[in-house]
Amino acid sequence: MTTKTNEILNQWQSTYGEFDATAKVSQEIKSTIDKHSESLNARQREALEMIATKMARILTGDPVYKDNWQDIAGYALLGGDLYSSSSIEKGMIKGRLE
Repeated sequence: MTTKTNEILNQWQSTYGEFDATAKVSQEIKSTIDKHSESLNARQREALEMIATKMARILTGDPVYKDNWQDIAGYALLGGDLYSSSSIEKGMIKGRLE
C-alpha cells in the first residue's frame, strides 16, 4: 500500500473505529432490520441500512463526529419520503416548517 493509502485508512480508523468491529455491529443491526422489513419499500430499507452503518460508526468510533449524525438525519428524511428540494429551499420539509 502507498503511504497516502495508509494515511487515509488511519484517519478512517480514528474517526469510525476498527473496520472489523464496525462491520460486526453494522451487520448485527442490519440483521434485525432484515427480520422485520417485509413491509418496507426499497427506499425505506436502504435508508435504514445506511442509518445502521452510521450507527455502527458512532458506536465503534468517534461518537461526537457530527457527519454521522447529520447523515442519519438525511437518510431518515429520504427514507421517510420527507425530503424534496423545493421544500428545503422554502425552509420546509414536506409541509413542516423548520
